[in-house]
Amino acid sequence: MTAPATVETPAAAHRAMADHLPAPLRAAVHDEPVPLTAADGRLTGRLPAIPGPGTGTGPGTGTSTGRPLILAGPGRDLAERALRLTATVAGVAQPPLLVPPFTEADALHPLPLGPEQPAGAPFELAAAWLDGDGAAHPLTAAEAAGLLRVRQLSGTTARLLYVLGAPKAEIRRTARQIAASRTLAGARSGALDELGAELEAPRFAERLTVRPDGADVQPARESDQEYRARLAVLRPWAVPSPQGLAGLLNGAAPDGGGGPEGGAPNGGALARFAVPAPFTVEDSANGLAMAFLVTAPGGGGELDRLTVLDQVRAVHLVHPGPDGDAVHAARPLPADRRARDEHLRAALRTGWTFADRAAVQPALARGLAAALVRLAACRKALGATARGTLLRVQDRDGGSRYELGIGADLTPLSAAELTALAARVRTPEPSVPLEVPPEIHPEIRALIAELRPPADPADDPDGRWLLAPCGLTTVHRLAADRLFVSHLPLHGMVLDRDADQLRARYTARQDERTHAVLGDGLTAALRAWTPHGAATTVLTDRPAAVQRLRAEAQQLTAADPVTAAFRAAGLPAVSNPLPAIDQLPPLPAELYTVITLPGQLGTDFLARQAEAVAQVRRLVGLLRDQWLVSALPVVLAPAGGTGTRTLALVVGAVPLPQVGTNLNRRRAVGFRWQTVRMRGALALSATTGAATTVGSPDGGVGVVLALGYARRRRTDPYEFSVDLPAGTLDHRQYEALMNLLDRVHPAGTAVDTSPIRRARVVLGTGPDPTPLTPEQSRLYRDYRPSRGHLADRVFKPVTAGLQVGVRATVRVDTYLKPRKGEKP
Repeated sequence: MTAPATVETPAAAHRAMADHLPAPLRAAVHDEPVPLTAADGRLTGRLPAIPGPGTGTGPGTGTSTGRPLILAGPGRDLAERALRLTATVAGVAQPPLLVPPFTEADALHPLPLGPEQPAGAPFELAAAWLDGDGAAHPLTAAEAAGLLRVRQLSGTTARLLYVLGAPKAEIRRTARQIAASRTLAGARSGALDELGAELEAPRFAERLTVRPDGADVQPARESDQEYRARLAVLRPWAVPSPQGLAGLLNGAAPDGGGGPEGGAPNGGALARFAVPAPFTVEDSANGLAMAFLVTAPGGGGELDRLTVLDQVRAVHLVHPGPDGDAVHAARPLPADRRARDEHLRAALRTGWTFADRAAVQPALARGLAAALVRLAACRKALGATARGTLLRVQDRDGGSRYELGIGADLTPLSAAELTALAARVRTPEPSVPLEVPPEIHPEIRALIAELRPPADPADDPDGRWLLAPCGLTTVHRLAADRLFVSHLPLHGMVLDRDADQLRARYTARQDERTHAVLGDGLTAALRAWTPHGAATTVLTDRPAAVQRLRAEAQQLTAADPVTAAFRAAGLPAVSNPLPAIDQLPPLPAELYTVITLPGQLGTDFLARQAEAVAQVRRLVGLLRDQWLVSALPVVLAPAGGTGTRTLALVVGAVPLPQVGTNLNRRRAVGFRWQTVRMRGALALSATTGAATTVGSPDGGVGVVLALGYARRRRTDPYEFSVDLPAGTLDHRQYEALMNLLDRVHPAGTAVDTSPIRRARVVLGTGPDPTPLTPEQSRLYRDYRPSRGHLADRVFKPVTAGLQVGVRATVRVDTYLKPRKGEKP
């Protein structure tokens, strides 16, 4: 049993007037709390006794003043919901008392008990919230005890004061309601329409229902609750930053309304839609890769090119070996700069062994030398005893990676050493001090404190968690025993030269013949495609693979059941793949590859077995997640018509013939060229694409720079991505999210909603998400259909027939919506 609810509350209007009465009259006002007890799930009390003759002073003293007036009401301010109180006296239910919305705290109302109720009789009090549609939500006894206040008012003077003060309470309640109608949480009906008019967002007159197999539009007036939720998306200030967007998606409700009386719960701008949180916002862009090549166009330019490289060695590079003493001594440098160079030379000799092609007159750029010195110091501080081994540094015949000294090959750290170093980072031994040179001791200690090794060493076999913080921006595995590193973002970029013809390649890890998007993406997809990934065959010899496809490709008819299996797996049903196969050789070989499915799985898939179709559909999804662009299915039948048919996939990082961009419509690879002149003029035949030709009308010499782009799991520059990893959305929530994102994304910045559209939206009544088609992605209503007239005239659709949002932005698959007047 809880203690009686007898807490004194702030004075009501009649109490304030009583406090200003002269003393004799003030004594005639009896206003006392009625104790209430919450026990056994009920809120109970007793009717007060009628004051007898002779009690009290002042007017009416010595005579009975009748039964006390029992007042009841809320102990705190109400919001937009009314409160219904029902008393039961001696088992007989009394007429209910309705406390209107927006009633102030301690604005109490008389309980309609009737004069026939005996004094001292037990009574029960029940309370319930009333929504605008009349639905009741009962309060528990404990909740009612914390909310309600019941007082007894006796005496003629007290009754008179109450009657005089009651209009004041009603006036104040009406004033609160008027003030609330100007807020989103408190506005109703016409007031809510006025708020919508300010935002150019009228109330919807139809209801949109989207199913996996279609959509229905039916006339239906939007309710206040739905309209309020929609306006909440449009009203808050939009902060165009990751933190501002995360606050709108997952943070506190911006309108400030909330609480048990019916306001929105704490949450972001989507709180009234009951969207599961948290959303994640990804804005770590895919970086660009660089490649540099010194060039002197024309048949006699090779001598000029070598002269430039000799000058680079003489002026800019650090020579750690004794052969560099004369080079460094001849440089006119300030004393402090000369001392720093000498420190780098000594630290390189102490921390590294120069072997293979790096053993003869080694030289490397200052930034690369400083990063390698940090790496050696960190290894020593973490307990490594063996020196690292450099296999290749500056090499004037080494091409774009090595001729300027900005890249080096080294022997990779072993898995055992990486495991030991990671363990030392996680659990350092205070008794074993960090043994590093005193002059770099603070820097190395601070660097080690920020290292974050992965839980599983297999997730980072190259040791990027250690090399990248030391300043090695590029960590690219060339082979099992060779790692290419640089302090610049070179990554897998390399430029090939054939006379004045230049060609850019962005190679994959440990595969110089495959593009990074294709090689790394296919490797990751097959690794995740268990238990079939390891059994998949990758045909690395492209010409031989194309020849096999041409010889064994089987033509299909429209009625062939395999075409239905293709569609079910998310693949295009190509009946005759031979024209597409014939167009493969002109494509750069590193941008496509051929894989064959494991024999039994391929056989089961061609037989349309459900499990096999589901496995291939999962592989297609994994390829799509790795941002591969296209996949062409080919049924292979051995020559002569004997043997078992199997399934091959031509996977591309660029659009493939006949299938185009059936996995992703976003560009995954790209190159841009520019020149830096040293003498004369340089001209490029093309500034974009994988190949270009450099020329000079006056014997110019300079550097050609290629920028390469490879789309990975991160976002593009000037783009962010939104996902809901631990939840799903219904169509109404999806509609609200898309309108919010359309409103808050900064100008010139795209929003990638593909993670939401592919696996987070549930259509219909089923529990599983439905991958949205482009048409289904566009089926949502604009919350502000009257805006954007100028934008519609200025901006053009990115793709014919498609309008990217109401305000056109820069991406087709961000907000795919029909243009005005077109059916979705």
